[in-house]
Amino acid sequence: NWNTRPQFSRLLSQAARDFDLILIHGGNIAANPGLASALAAVDQTLLVVKAGKTPQRAASQALENMARLGGDVSGVLMVERAGHV
Repeated sequence: NWNTRPQFSRLLSQAARDFDLILIHGGNIAANPGLASALAAVDQTLLVVKAGKTPQRAASQALENMARLGGDVSGVLMVERAGHV
């Protein structure tokens, strides 16, 4: 997993010195069990859902999984589906 390698920790440490905010796209938490280690390495997490696409049950489950894995969930961002703006 890309996020369990020592390079990932070093990259985050360096980026934290250089930037106020660092965003990491981790993908689908249900499909990427390696995200658990990334949750431990970051200060806050944000769940991104697609309007009209992400089922409410899936979003709720993702929030529960993130919290269970130690993620400090700061909020949810809902994005528009392509072509529906």
